Amino acid sequence: MDARSNVEYIKKYMEQSYVDKFASIDEKIRYKNNKTSWPYRVNLSINKYPDILDCGHSDMYIAYKCHKLQLIDRVLTYTYKAYKGGIETGKPTFKEITKSIDV
Repeated sequence: MDARSNVEYIKKYMEQSYVDKFASIDEKIRYKNNKTSWPYRVNLSINKYPDILDCGHSDMYIAYKCHKLQLIDRVLTYTYKAYKGGIETGKPTFKEITKSIDV
């Protein structure tokens, strides 16, 4: 996904992906008929967890804003910030996490 994509586009993409992969046929029909009343909409927790989106309930998607994204010899390495817990100086604290996957 393009790094310049706005939040609304990412939210729509996450919701549609979640519906395609996990929703029952009844839930898919309900989502298509009225997306605003669908119960598993994407949440953006600006106050507690900035830059983190979540969607769903039992099977859940979570999207992080990644940085330091590299692809070297079919290994994708990415770094993102995750909520560390505790609040210092009135702001949430985060830790940097780096992971790799074979692609």
